[in-house]
Amino acid sequence: MIKSQIKEFLTRLRGWEGCNVKGKGENMSWKCDAKSFTLSRKILIKMGISRAKQDAFLEECESYSAFCDCEILFNAAEYLL
Repeated sequence: MIKSQIKEFLTRLRGWEGCNVKGKGENMSWKCDAKSFTLSRKILIKMGISRAKQDAFLEECESYSAFCDCEILFNAAEYLL
C-alpha cells in the first residue's frame, strides 16, 4: 500500500467505521475485537485493497506488535507512516 492509502486506512480505523477512538488519556475509549483484524479487513475491502495486499499489510502490522485492530493504531501507526 502507498502512503496515502495507509493514511486513509488509519483515519478510517480511528473513526466510526473502525475502532471509534474517543477522548484522550485516561478518558480515552475505543472498540476492538481483540486478537482479530475484523474492522481493518472491512475497511481495506471498502478501499478496494486486494486480499494479497491486505495480508502483506497486516503481516507488517504484526511485525510492529499489532495483533488486533486497536493495536494497529496504538503500536504500529507511527512506523507505518
